[in-house]
Amino acid sequence: MSNATQAAPALPLMDETYYRSRRRRQGLREDLNSFWFLLPILALFVILFLVPLVQTAYYSFTDFNGYSTNMKFVGFDNYKKVFSDPSTLSGLGFTILYAIVVMIGMTALAIPLAVVLNRKFVGCNFVRSVFFFFSVPSLAIMGMVWKYIFSPMKNRRGQLDTHLTRLRPDSLAEQQQLG
Repeated sequence: MSNATQAAPALPLMDETYYRSRRRRQGLREDLNSFWFLLPILALFVILFLVPLVQTAYYSFTDFNGYSTNMKFVGFDNYKKVFSDPSTLSGLGFTILYAIVVMIGMTALAIPLAVVLNRKFVGCNFVRSVFFFFSVPSLAIMGMVWKYIFSPMKNRRGQLDTHLTRLRPDSLAEQQQLG
């Protein structure tokens, strides 16, 4: 046999654990990269939801009235007052009943409607677009309403500012006119 026909010596096969650990490291690196994309929304969630939630829970156990900086801890007295009021309990009961009835009713109507719209029939796309159509103008209408509320009209302030000015105490209105 000549040297040309001899096969090259076989390289040692890499261990399967090496490939697994490499894939695991790569997966962790990808997870860390994903975390950087989640960081802004996580920060907004903490700032705009969790911090106010914790503050509200803290204030609910004090006699804080919104104006004074003097607060004292009152414990569950605020909750006792709220839940001993019959009108609060009546409103809470009605709200829970309403939520349950609406949830069951909407689900009872939505599931059969979704099943029907998922089938192929003549005019299927038209019927689907009719149902979807009403969600689009509502956003545009809300934009126009807010534009009307904030926009000045005929050398006047916006409607919101006009009505809020009427609610201000006179001393604040005078201070704003002076300064």
